[in-house]
Amino acid sequence: MNKKLKVILSFFFFVAFCFYCFNTKNIKAQGQVLQASNGCETRGVWLNPSAFKDKTTRKNTLERIKKANINTIFVLSPPVEENKGHSTPESFSALLNEAKNAGLSAHGWITGLYRVSGKLSDFRDPSEQEAQKQWALDLLSTYPKLDGVHLDYIRFKDKGPIEEAKVNGVSKTVQKIYQAIKTTYPNKFLTAAVKPLNQACADWNSEYIPPWYQEWFSNNPNNRWSNCTWCSDKRGVPGQFKFQQDAESWVLGNSIDHIIPMAYETNDSYWKGGITILKSFFSGKSEAIYGGIGWYTEDHFKDPGHVVRKIKAARSEGIKGFVIFEFGKSDNDFQLINALTINSALNNNNAPYKNVVPSCLAANSMPSPSPIACPEDVNQDGNINIQDSLAILSNWGTCSGCKEDINSSGSVDVQDLLQLLSKWGSC
Repeated sequence: MNKKLKVILSFFFFVAFCFYCFNTKNIKAQGQVLQASNGCETRGVWLNPSAFKDKTTRKNTLERIKKANINTIFVLSPPVEENKGHSTPESFSALLNEAKNAGLSAHGWITGLYRVSGKLSDFRDPSEQEAQKQWALDLLSTYPKLDGVHLDYIRFKDKGPIEEAKVNGVSKTVQKIYQAIKTTYPNKFLTAAVKPLNQACADWNSEYIPPWYQEWFSNNPNNRWSNCTWCSDKRGVPGQFKFQQDAESWVLGNSIDHIIPMAYETNDSYWKGGITILKSFFSGKSEAIYGGIGWYTEDHFKDPGHVVRKIKAARSEGIKGFVIFEFGKSDNDFQLINALTINSALNNNNAPYKNVVPSCLAANSMPSPSPIACPEDVNQDGNINIQDSLAILSNWGTCSGCKEDINSSGSVDVQDLLQLLSKWGSC
């Protein structure tokens, strides 16, 4: 049988088998949550100094991160100038270098409220706002391999009546940091961990209620805070307001790249409901929302299943970023790694991180991977043939970042098969 005839027969076999796979895959996929959509998805983890304190620890932590198909790290930074740090310059630099060599996006994590040892930051003070801005710039200048700065504790310490000067002081600080970074380092990012959308009471007559929230509340009368029975007039507010933190205004005012509401909340419906509400706040800017997910707390580990469920719930809402607290505490991390990357009953046979995808928080200045000369040569053996076709058919369906997704559409489908057939032969 000559080569041309083989190709023709193979083509008809492929088409028939293609329809078979397509139908069976559709049946199996019903009820499953899709993998990451086409393009990037930020899969982050917070790292405390204990996760990278020495060479052995760094090696173990980075191995776990890569096994989990995580692509972004938020690393607690060392002291810079007069600004307080929690890690050592040596361990931070070593981790940064090794993480970048491993292809990870890395962000310096700073705790704004505790900038100076023994003193709480007063964000109402213009000089403090300038110092916070300079802190971020100095961090990026000292460690140029960083992809951005991550803010934490960018709020007042204790709950209290919502005060306009305090809320505006925090917001002004974030705005100044953002503008300075984008002016000096336009390709780098500013992100912030923020308080979750839990319920809190406020005196709407005497306390400062942000105007945007008053308007939203009026337009959405049956909302999470409209019937707080324990509040004097039954009108509640997001709990972050009581810490003088109005993160939504940062997004609405284009003063932040992404906010990451963080809570150790195990109620899946409550967590998903928060994402829905945040999306309603932002009117078309929901790409700024990332999901913060608690895995480890000081006294125990969470069920890895709840991490998977939260990722899937947020992804179903169109969210493209998730950050887990935290890795490097114990071998219990492997329970989570398996839940994220290996199909099992725990993740409904649909592991959310089973494929590698690029981070949305990688600075544009980072070198791009070299393009593959012949993407149709799926197995890169120098020939486009039946082996490549079978690889496509075996991975049919939604699959972002897969090499079988030749045209990078987010799905392995008939278009990929036709592109392969059009390039049949040596490559």
